[in-house]
Formats: sequence, structure tokens, C-alpha cells
Amino acid sequence: MDKNIYKALKSDNFPKIEFRSKNLMIEGNEMTGKGPLTIAGQSKEIDVSFKFIKKNEKYIVSASIPLIMTDYGIKPPTAVFGMIKTGDEIKLEILLSLKTKN
Repeated sequence: MDKNIYKALKSDNFPKIEFRSKNLMIEGNEMTGKGPLTIAGQSKEIDVSFKFIKKNEKYIVSASIPLIMTDYGIKPPTAVFGMIKTGDEIKLEILLSLKTKN
């Protein structure tokens, strides 16, 4: 199925999923904001909420972003001649480990 999802995401032409925001707000251990999310060459303005914790010199950042694939021009992939199908609704799960620069 991995091969099918890479094809659906047009990963040969668009190898990155990208989110940009110039206005992120931090309150406690949550960072929220709005900006364009670009997948498969299609962009859509979304709201995001990232959770983070600081461990020594590292920040652990996580988010779960619900998406509709067809909103980004992506046809939900299938396998085994259409007998196995993915839904249109998915969640983009993000988990980052960032180290502070001294």
C-alpha cells in the first residue's frame, strides 16, 4: 500500500509536505496558529495545534491534524484491483525531536 500512497501523493513531483505560518502563538505547552498546508502541490489554509515538552536541551513536538485527501486533489488509493480502499479522511501525525542550538 505504501507504493500506492506515494503515487497518490505525487511524491515524485512533490516530495515534501509543508506547513508555514508567520503567526504562531505559544501558551503553556501548546503552540497554535494558522497557515497553508501544502500536499501534492495543493495548498489549503488550516488551523494547527502543536503540543510540546522540553526535555533537557530537546523539545518534543507532536500534533494530529485531520485531513480530507480530496481537499488536496488526492484520490484515496486502492489496492488489489480496488478491493482494498482507504478512506478520504486521514490524520497527519507529526512527532519531532528538536535540539536547541547553543
